[in-house]
Amino acid sequence: MSSPVRIAFIGLGGRGREAVERILRIEDATIACLCDYKKENTDATLETVAAAGKTEPFSCWGEDSWKEACGRPEVDLVYICTPWHMHAEQSIYAMEHGKHVAVEVPAAMTVADCHRLVETSTRTGRQCMMLENCVYGEFELNAINMARKGLFGDLVHAECGYMHIFDPKRELWRCRYNMEHRGDLYPTHGIAPVSIALGLNREDRMVSLVSMDSASFQQKDKYNGDHTVTVIRTALGRTILMQHDVCSPRAYSRGFLLSGTKGMIAEYPHPQIYLDSESKSPEQIDALMKEYRHPYLTEGGRGEWARTIGRHDGMDALMDYRLINALYLGLKPDMDVYDAALWSSLIELTEQSIDKGFRAVEIPDFTGKN
Repeated sequence: MSSPVRIAFIGLGGRGREAVERILRIEDATIACLCDYKKENTDATLETVAAAGKTEPFSCWGEDSWKEACGRPEVDLVYICTPWHMHAEQSIYAMEHGKHVAVEVPAAMTVADCHRLVETSTRTGRQCMMLENCVYGEFELNAINMARKGLFGDLVHAECGYMHIFDPKRELWRCRYNMEHRGDLYPTHGIAPVSIALGLNREDRMVSLVSMDSASFQQKDKYNGDHTVTVIRTALGRTILMQHDVCSPRAYSRGFLLSGTKGMIAEYPHPQIYLDSESKSPEQIDALMKEYRHPYLTEGGRGEWARTIGRHDGMDALMDYRLINALYLGLKPDMDVYDAALWSSLIELTEQSIDKGFRAVEIPDFTGKN
């Protein structure tokens, strides 16, 4: 694709509007269409585009307006920021209409829909990337680079998760899923960076998992336990500990940790690196972070550029830039439909394990290699 990537945005709530603001700052991208259930959201976002001095895009609103957006001939990429339960259907519809897809997390809520995403992407030749911004966190990227350079030896174990208390009055969408389902309902922020570090869907793959949840101490009418713990084993014999807790009063943590035959690195509750049989000091950790700064951050000064745009220390902007640049150059995005399917499938698979009395369940190989 030698011309700017033309984007249709579906869903213009908080996340969608933030994404529009970021894309307005990225070269080789144009906003071709804005779509939302509510007209006031499209109108407000049109004002944002106008304020940036950009050409006014086509806009549509209403319950099924997203189908019109997906069908627009001037659109190359559909950027989906709608509620969870709509992601798979909208992604599949967009690919069926010849569009590449960037979809907010999770890409699907069921294993069956994960398979449908893979099948549709493969058949249509359209890219489907899940917008997992935590892969582009500066700490995670540098740790992944260290691991690939062999600093920790052979990776043996990883840990990850999503843990912090939320306000049910502000996040009713999350509360509803905890009322109706058990398991790890938000695995992708944690599992994605360690999956990249371990080369899952590449040189290694997930094989099986076992999940267990606590009782519901915080909300007695909640179906899901307050804390869910999952252990995953890979084909090469590595293990991953994954945790989920949005009920207990505790500090935010994604639990990122990589452990190998020569050392380890962890991000929470504070950065830690253990090498050469010793724990590194904060000054030594800073030096290693500079020495092993990931190419995504150094190329063209993108790390510093991304920090000036949006929230989350620039991870969202860097994610968007990497996606747009790949499509513009006709390359495969950093994360593909197999990653979207694998990471999203853990929602239902962890629920299956708990419902079966905390028994092991098989994890599908969405790549079809095994």
